[in-house]
Amino acid sequence: MTLMMNAAGESLYYIPSLTLGNIALSAVITFAVSIVVNLLFSSKIRNLNMVEALKDVD
Repeated sequence: MTLMMNAAGESLYYIPSLTLGNIALSAVITFAVSIVVNLLFSSKIRNLNMVEALKDVD
C-alpha cells in the first residue's frame, strides 16, 4: 500500500478506507456477475456434444 501511495506522487490525495459495506458490496457484485454468466452459458454448455468437440479436425 505504501508503494502505491508513494508512486502516485504528491498530486494525488487518497485516504484508503475498507469498510464492511465495501466488502459486502464487492461480494454481491461478484456473485451477481457469476450468476448472470452462468445463466447466459448454461444452455450452450448443456447442448455441447463433448465427443464431437474432442474429435480431431483434419
